[in-house]
Amino acid sequence: MKKFINEALGKLSSSFSESGTQLLHGNICVEGFTEWEIVDSPKRLIKDFSFDDVTQLKFFLNEIIEHQNEINHHAKITLDGNNIRVEATTHDLDDITELDSELAHEVDLIYRDACDAY
Repeated sequence: MKKFINEALGKLSSSFSESGTQLLHGNICVEGFTEWEIVDSPKRLIKDFSFDDVTQLKFFLNEIIEHQNEINHHAKITLDGNNIRVEATTHDLDDITELDSELAHEVDLIYRDACDAY
């Protein structure tokens, strides 16, 4: 996973906030994964995920919640039928940081696992 994150981060330009937190700019896309959309107000990563059945959806949602608690960085998750939207931002800065990029990557891996497992 660390290699993936380093490759993704290498494709982005970055700057630093006044507090020294690294901010990321540009699209995040690495082979095997679709892009996360970057939107403003506040600046955040967004991606929609669709599921064939509720078993996949529950696995995906539970794994994301568990991972977020482990890293103490939480995305906004919106459930609509068999679709989930994940929005990642660093709330204190209203911007995208390395934590958001790492979370986005982990969410992609969890989605792949959910689709493969069920």
